[in-house]
Parts: sequence; C-alpha cells; structure tokens
Amino acid sequence: MTFEELKKSSYYPRIPAEGYLIAVFKNRILFERYRKETDGLCFPGAEEIRTEELLRLHCFDRDTEYRLLVTDDGDRLVELVLNAEQEKAMEPDLLFEDEMLVRPEYRPEQIGIQKLKVINRYRYTAFDTMTPDNYRISF
Repeated sequence: MTFEELKKSSYYPRIPAEGYLIAVFKNRILFERYRKETDGLCFPGAEEIRTEELLRLHCFDRDTEYRLLVTDDGDRLVELVLNAEQEKAMEPDLLFEDEMLVRPEYRPEQIGIQKLKVINRYRYTAFDTMTPDNYRISF
C-alpha cells in the first residue's frame, strides 16, 4: 500500500480529517502533522513519498486513531479504527494512559508536540489475569 493507493481506497474515509501521522517504511519512519484532502494526505514532503510502500500507518487526532498494517507477506492489510468513544464503554480499570516522549529527531518545529499519549487497553483472560488487548495513540 502506498499513499497514492490509500487515497483511492475504501480505507481513506476512515482517516481523521487532520492530526498527526506515523508512517513506517522499509528504511525509515516519518512523523508529521497532516491534513486530509480529496487528493490525499497533505503534509511536508508528501509528494516525494507518494509511491513508497508503507509497512504501517497511524493517523490520529485527540479522539481517533486509524491504523493500517501490511502483513509480513504483503498480501493482506489489517485496518483498525480506535476511538475514545469505545473507551467510554470499557471498564476504567482496564485503561492505562502513558505519555511517551517523541525523540528530538522526530519533532521538528512544525510538529508542535513533544509527547504522545498512548491509551493502553487491557482485558481479562479466562484465568482472570490482565493482558494487553490493544492501544490507541493520541496527543
């Protein structure tokens, strides 16, 4: 999946209108502020990487994270949409919020944030032990 293919896919409407993106490619990671437009995601340097193969993409605002994962064999895409509304229905004891510092090389002036929030979601197993279930990135 490339950014060029993404804008034409059925996945595109599920991406938040604006926020931050983390794009993982074979040889690099990109962290940028973006805005969704009809012709694709708009962010600094977008044109240069439109056709690079994505391995993983996280697009998020304060309440919603859109996640797209390419399986190891490249044949399948896994899409997740996680939001704060879902967490309201969860047991509060199963949610843990962490703040993660963004490394200096990934936070140029235009990014505007130094920390990301990671909302960890847990669940109980059949043996009544807690285990990680998922997470959502926010700011």
